[in-house]
Amino acid sequence: MTLFFRYCGGCNPCYDRCKAAQLIRNSLPEQFDQEANSVDGCILLCGCFSACAKIPPEYKDKRIWLSRSQEDVLNIIKELKTLKQEAQQ
Repeated sequence: MTLFFRYCGGCNPCYDRCKAAQLIRNSLPEQFDQEANSVDGCILLCGCFSACAKIPPEYKDKRIWLSRSQEDVLNIIKELKTLKQEAQQ
């Protein structure tokens, strides 16, 4: 599964979205292939509970994970690791 990040505008962040992206990327580096021709999903990194980040129309049919807090980031990592393990079985 190849993923990409999409960020909100950052007007009212309650956690560091860049550090969150780095934590996710470091936890699952093989899922962020910069040279992939297509992606399977998107992680929306919103800085607050308004969750204003927009999904580009070309990705509307992809799987989406929404992060609005550091807790969401940890849950996303956990879910992605579980999906990875299930795919390997």
